[in-house]
Amino acid sequence: MFNQEKSKLMQTKGQLSKYQSCFFVCTTFDSFLNDLCYEVCSIYNHVEFNGDYTLWSYIKSLRCMQIAILNMNGDKQKAANILQILREHELPEENRIRVWKTTNKRALEFADTYQEQKSSSTRYAIMGTAMTYMEYIIMGYLPEQNEIMQEWIEKIFELLRADEK
Repeated sequence: MFNQEKSKLMQTKGQLSKYQSCFFVCTTFDSFLNDLCYEVCSIYNHVEFNGDYTLWSYIKSLRCMQIAILNMNGDKQKAANILQILREHELPEENRIRVWKTTNKRALEFADTYQEQKSSSTRYAIMGTAMTYMEYIIMGYLPEQNEIMQEWIEKIFELLRADEK
C-alpha cells in the first residue's frame, strides 16, 4: 500500500511540473489557474505523516505551494493552519542543512547549465530549486539566508520568463 501511494504521488509530482512552470512564469495567478493549481496540490491533503520523511517531503512541497497560493489570495488563516501541520513534522535540522547545501550549489551553477541545455529536465530541476527555496522561506528555515533565497528565486523567475517570450 505504501509503495503504491508513493508511486501515485510521484506521478502527481510529474504532472504538477507544468503547473509549477505556470507558477514561476506568471507574476500572479488568474483565478482559474490559481484554483486549478490549488486543487492539484490538494490531492494528498488526506495523507498523514507516517514517519517517512522521503514521502513527507513530496507532500510538504505540495502543501507549501498551497500556502503560497493562499497567501497570495489573502487567506492567511488557512495558510497558517497548513503551516502548523507541516511544522509538527519538520525535517530534522541536519537534513534541512544538507538539502540547503545541495540546492544552493545547484543554484550557483544553474544559469550556465540552463543556457547550455534548455531541456525540460533542466528546466524542471531549476524549478525544483526555486520550490525548495520557497519551502524554506515559508517554513522559516535558515532565516539568515532568506535574502539569498529571494534573490535566487527572482533570478529563476527572470530566466524562465525570458524563455517564454
